[in-house]
Amino acid sequence: MFTTSRRSRLLLFPLATIALAACSDAAAPAAPEATPAALVGPTAITACRTVIRQPGVYVLANDLIGCAEAGIAIASSDVTLRLSGHTISGSGLADGISIGRRVFSGVSRVRVLGPGTVEHFQTGIMTGHMVRSLIQGLTVRYNDQGLAFNRNWWGDMKVSSLDTVRANTFSDNRYHGVTFNGGESSLFIDNISTRNGAGQWDGFGFYLYDAKGIELRSNWVVDNFQHGVVVTYGNLSNRIIDNTIRGNAWYDLLDDNCPTNTWRDNRYDTAHWPWGCTQVPAAP
Repeated sequence: MFTTSRRSRLLLFPLATIALAACSDAAAPAAPEATPAALVGPTAITACRTVIRQPGVYVLANDLIGCAEAGIAIASSDVTLRLSGHTISGSGLADGISIGRRVFSGVSRVRVLGPGTVEHFQTGIMTGHMVRSLIQGLTVRYNDQGLAFNRNWWGDMKVSSLDTVRANTFSDNRYHGVTFNGGESSLFIDNISTRNGAGQWDGFGFYLYDAKGIELRSNWVVDNFQHGVVVTYGNLSNRIIDNTIRGNAWYDLLDDNCPTNTWRDNRYDTAHWPWGCTQVPAAP
């Protein structure tokens, strides 16, 4: 059995502990509890010249208007960027959205998702060694170049590859709607490329300048100021299948190679192949 003095000490001890905790709380508030990872929302982007350096989900929270230089740069793999219906607008300089540019080894598993608009930049969307990534549902207009699908000129020099570019509109860009300056084994499907090329040197809907194993399928390439789809000399194993390529001011189809690329089931009016080439597909 406890003595009276011991029982008093036992009763006083919790009270003393509570009093000390109260003093401690007054001196330094307790740190907030960590939010469970499942409840953490996407990161909001609210300003021009934002550089994404960490994996995660990012959402454009408002329009970015009059960006003096770049819009958004993605410099990490495993990034999802949602434009959420907003516009990124520039002053004719830099890139609206760059993916992997100036990242030495490039980036992979990036997703840039619309709806959303990128306009009035030097290049609307610029890639550099982008791998296994997706660009979908954007409107890219009023830039010098719409989409530049590139190798990594600032790093390991490797090409963008194994990507999908789906259901975008490239329109009213001064030069090319889409230009390939280092692209390989990628799918471009259900895109619209129209009214591009009103600049000083005109431009094409799709310009395969440095491209191998690119598949253009079910795209609408119409009313461009020069050619529709152009594959320059030395670019092999590309497949241009089931596209509508009509109403372009010069040739709808132009291929400097014979017969190393596949052209099948396209709807077009005019075509140009090397002299003597017998591989020109018949117009439907």
